[in-house]
Amino acid sequence: RDFGTIRSQLEGETLAREGQALLDRLEALPVPVVAAIHGSCLGCGLETALACDYRILTDDPKSVVGLPEVMLGLIPGGGGTQRLPRQIGLVAALDLILTGRTLKPRRALKAAVVDEVVPPPVLLQAARDAVRGLATGTLKPRARGISLREKLLRPIIFRKAQESVQAKGGKHYPAPLKAIEVVRAGTATSMAEGLKIEAKAFGELAVSDVSRALVSVFFATQEIKKDAGYPEGTTAREVTKVAVLGAGLMGAGVAGAGADGGARVRLRDTSDEALGRALRHARELL
Repeated sequence: RDFGTIRSQLEGETLAREGQALLDRLEALPVPVVAAIHGSCLGCGLETALACDYRILTDDPKSVVGLPEVMLGLIPGGGGTQRLPRQIGLVAALDLILTGRTLKPRRALKAAVVDEVVPPPVLLQAARDAVRGLATGTLKPRARGISLREKLLRPIIFRKAQESVQAKGGKHYPAPLKAIEVVRAGTATSMAEGLKIEAKAFGELAVSDVSRALVSVFFATQEIKKDAGYPEGTTAREVTKVAVLGAGLMGAGVAGAGADGGARVRLRDTSDEALGRALRHARELL
């Protein structure tokens, strides 16, 4: 809900810079830091974990990682556009940032977003063991980084990403295109400069009409999920008669299913041919 309270581009940029500064302090700690993750680790949650030296995720079905900000018309503003590519490579990072999709434990491990996957009961012990291993040098993080091949193919990688976004209606959704621009510019310079580029872009998008609209859609969707569509305690009525308007593929299916369930069905359409196909479907079904 805080996204909706940002009143200016500068305010959004400042908010991102403050978050980045906090995570920079975490990353700069002189002792090993391990993120022990159980459950949903999205957006700033993953950005916080990426600022740690090592990440361990439980194999619980509800454990997922991802950067879904693009779904709200935004880009990651806490270093996600810079740390993730430097952790797992350009192609894999762009895929996650531009789609907003999440990764379950085994996929996250394969992509090198996390370093270990363990059962929930041993998570804290595994984290303690990892801290000791990092401190003694017997354990190394699984950072894949930006490979030499990706460095050589940078122009092609970013061009392909841009073409893919534009083919999916990119002009209506500025966040994915802005994310490509930020990852491209940021990974071509230092981490510090990359974070400045990210914060500026986050500020621009935070006050855009598209972002405000997508945030509203998000909350409306959450409310719909909570609403069953009928008062609590309502009992189902017995249906003995069904009327179906339109004898297309769906109408024919509904009519056939109704008849199969023992209801008396009346099917209506403006086309005799459509009615004939629907009756044939019902005969095949029954």
